[in-house]
Amino acid sequence: MTGNRELFFSLLKAGLGWGEIDLKGFPITAGEWRAVWLAAQKQTVCGYIFAGIEKLPAEMQPPKEMMMQMLTFTERIKKSNLKMQATAGEITGWFEAEGLRPTIIKGITAGALYDRPELRMPGDIDMFFPEGYEKAVPIVRSKGVEVTLNPKHDTFTYNGIHVELHHTAFRTFKSTENIDFSPILPEYGSYRGRVLNIKANALLMILHPAKHFMYVGVGLRHLCDWAMFLKRYEEYPEMEEAWKEVKRQGAERFAIEFTAIAVHYLGLELKCPDKWIGKSKAAMRDKMMDMIIGQGNFGHGTRTKKRLLLYYINYFAYLGRAFPYWKGFFWKNTSKMVCHKLKLIIKEGKL
Repeated sequence: MTGNRELFFSLLKAGLGWGEIDLKGFPITAGEWRAVWLAAQKQTVCGYIFAGIEKLPAEMQPPKEMMMQMLTFTERIKKSNLKMQATAGEITGWFEAEGLRPTIIKGITAGALYDRPELRMPGDIDMFFPEGYEKAVPIVRSKGVEVTLNPKHDTFTYNGIHVELHHTAFRTFKSTENIDFSPILPEYGSYRGRVLNIKANALLMILHPAKHFMYVGVGLRHLCDWAMFLKRYEEYPEMEEAWKEVKRQGAERFAIEFTAIAVHYLGLELKCPDKWIGKSKAAMRDKMMDMIIGQGNFGHGTRTKKRLLLYYINYFAYLGRAFPYWKGFFWKNTSKMVCHKLKLIIKEGKL
């Protein structure tokens, strides 16, 4: 996407409703459109890229057949979101009938921050139980649904959708025992239900992608989620409290540059930019942007079976580039991941 990066972000910003498309780069060839769409898939932002494409004059849009393929893909995103919302509501009803009050985190609740939530590419359903978690699995099994147990979170599939049950909202570098994870009812439109309170949700929105960035990479969808959240809640006092906790966790550099990317590349307008990105370093910001573009959503498409050894070489190189953004997390967690990967290499006989 190197040659068309400005064009790509122009479409994305327009799709998010944050700017007009710069038409000077259009029209482009069918091959260039394929590259744009592949990048959108890798970054899981297809719905918003297509929304931007629809704003182009007809003569500047992709060829008709390609445009129809993009439209079909986008319509599937919309249908998947409707199915996910209905399924989440049904499953929530199971728990509420037994006196539990789960909070949906990430996914659906992040999408509700957008002007057009139906265009956000869905993943799975994540449910957090502030209390009564020991009852959750038996309730699901009582519905005839098989549950896979895991120390981090238990999982099951219902209506073809992957569901994760969490007894903690998120894990990070240092203990979060003193953080209030109580839910609130949101003030925004499409979602009706409980979400994490502003401070806890802000921490989830920044530390969750930070953690994945340090392991395998994150896509622009996570960046858009954070940008939408910060735009809505920037002036709330809970945001300052969350930022202090981010510093305590040692993730300030990641948070600063992640936010700076949202401002410089997505067009996020902040009322007090110096407060959030005043300490940003252009070189680190742009390096992080290159890493996000290169890795994609959770490292999407970076591993190939035919070139497994090359993948591992690139993977270790990536970890080295990620190190400056959250050093404490790297020393405590990423080093364990490196050892795990080395064991895999030896086991697979690739050395």
